[in-house]
Amino acid sequence: MITFDILFEYDRVQRFINSFQGRPPGAVANDIVFAIRSAKRNQRLMGADDIYRDLVINRHWNHYEPDKTEALHAIEYYIVWEGLSRKEKEIIRQQRTAECIFESGGHGSSTYDTQQMAALIDSLVQEAQALGIETLPPAEIARLNSQWEERQDG
Repeated sequence: MITFDILFEYDRVQRFINSFQGRPPGAVANDIVFAIRSAKRNQRLMGADDIYRDLVINRHWNHYEPDKTEALHAIEYYIVWEGLSRKEKEIIRQQRTAECIFESGGHGSSTYDTQQMAALIDSLVQEAQALGIETLPPAEIARLNSQWEERQDG
């Protein structure tokens, strides 16, 4: 299996999923996840190539002529994703939210609403803790978030 940083690869996979003309992105992602889960449920050990063939034959991907290299990459991504725990997935979603906020048009944090700022702070705190960097106690972080909310309301 290809190893990669699932956060880093998110944008590449999204570009592939969005490249299907006439097929909603959610349907493409669901096809991949369904094929992976179906293989697991039937206790078949299938690699990315096998899943790709299944998608082309049984899910009619041949009509869309996807780039095989990018398709295999997206399948590997979802194989990794499906192997993560619910907690790991939530942490990744929070980090992705924080990255999207951070990358959104170069706006400074002074333009963030309460939810955006809370997501950014939570992500930064989790990242710091994962690296062994001391952070403020949760009560202090909650107090700072509260101050931010008051600032936004005022």
